[in-house]
Amino acid sequence: MTRKILLLNFDQRKKRKFEQCLTDLNEEFEVQNINSASELDSIEFKAHSLFYLHDSSVEEFEKNIAQIKRSRRTLPINVIFQKRDFATLLKAFEFSLSMVLDRKYCPEQLQKALIRSDLRNFKDGKLDLPLGHLMELLSSPIKVKTDLDLFQKLSSYFNNFDEGVELSILSYDQRNFDLVAGVEIKERDIYKKIKEFQLPRIFIGQTIEVELSEKTTLCAFPVYRKQEQETWCVCRLDKSQKDFILNDLFFRHLENALIYRKNLEKISGYIDLANKDDVTGLFNQRKLGQDLEKAIESHKEAEKTFSVMFIDVDHFKQVNDNFGHVVGSQMLLEIAEELRRVLRSTDKIYRYGGDEFVVIMPEAPISAVHNIALRVREAVKMKSFNIGEAKNYQLSLSIGIAEYPTDATTATEIINFADSMMYVSKKSGRGKVYHVGEIEKTED
Repeated sequence: MTRKILLLNFDQRKKRKFEQCLTDLNEEFEVQNINSASELDSIEFKAHSLFYLHDSSVEEFEKNIAQIKRSRRTLPINVIFQKRDFATLLKAFEFSLSMVLDRKYCPEQLQKALIRSDLRNFKDGKLDLPLGHLMELLSSPIKVKTDLDLFQKLSSYFNNFDEGVELSILSYDQRNFDLVAGVEIKERDIYKKIKEFQLPRIFIGQTIEVELSEKTTLCAFPVYRKQEQETWCVCRLDKSQKDFILNDLFFRHLENALIYRKNLEKISGYIDLANKDDVTGLFNQRKLGQDLEKAIESHKEAEKTFSVMFIDVDHFKQVNDNFGHVVGSQMLLEIAEELRRVLRSTDKIYRYGGDEFVVIMPEAPISAVHNIALRVREAVKMKSFNIGEAKNYQLSLSIGIAEYPTDATTATEIINFADSMMYVSKKSGRGKVYHVGEIEKTED
């Protein structure tokens, strides 16, 4: 839905600032600017709310507000003070304005002003709405990052109603349903209807119902979609209360929560691009530095150890020289896949550069890391690469390991220590795992 906004007394620069704040809200807006309150009588623009930029005397302020109220009696009025004094503020309260802002307003304040306009418009339209419950819901931050966040937020809204609403959050991947939170749903018809429902591009506000009795209904509505994964809310509530509880403003809030979550996804995607190696898909050296600092901080606080594995592919230059960099890149990708397969799900793998990899292994003593490193070495040693002209090609790894805080206490020191252990492995004949004093245990 496009919201229509009137601006009064904004010059081009201030209008651009206002429109930028609206852009940050990720909704559709139509904005019209007027220079004088007297113009209201002649324009046909039916606005959702009006923002008046005040920068003159209290007399001018009183005159303009009075003119606005005569011309558009029910239009919610928001004032942005470029300068303000106590007398002008008293006048603002006297006129019962929708919201008062100052010149340093931000998108969050505009969002709050628009929500208040929503409530005033609905109230003036004499629609039956749970205004107290909605104000509590709509005035809270729209920070919904996960399905559990959504469940907690909506539960607080539904729990306000005397009639009682049972809420469940379902995750659906086009094959199976998982109960994320809430009451288990035994009615199979609602699952069938969700499966049959084709989500449109704009799906917030779409509902599916299954009548349970003369008084009770099961209402399901989609709230999130990512690729094939959908999130649905299912409510068991009094049939006569459905439109009262699940009203337009409630779905407006869900729409804003969806926009917030999608924006987080975009930001996360950009961060992933900055932190990922484009050949292997592993984390890169930049991310390694950040994660090592975090690992040191968390393990130091918990008084626990973690280990680092530094891996180098032996004689990898020969691959690039003999078969080309395309074959070399594919081999690195397949080595990365072997590392993912052998290592624990809690281990973080990085491409350090060229043919080198680093692994951070949380809460892992050096003895356990030593055994895991041997398995990594053997997995790659036994693999035959068949890429382009490289047929049944085999590679070996030289691996050095280090333990925090036994071997080093800073991020730079622990990488350098593991790197030096890897070089000892290479000098002793390659294809080995090395930690201080343990080369003899890993020779073929």
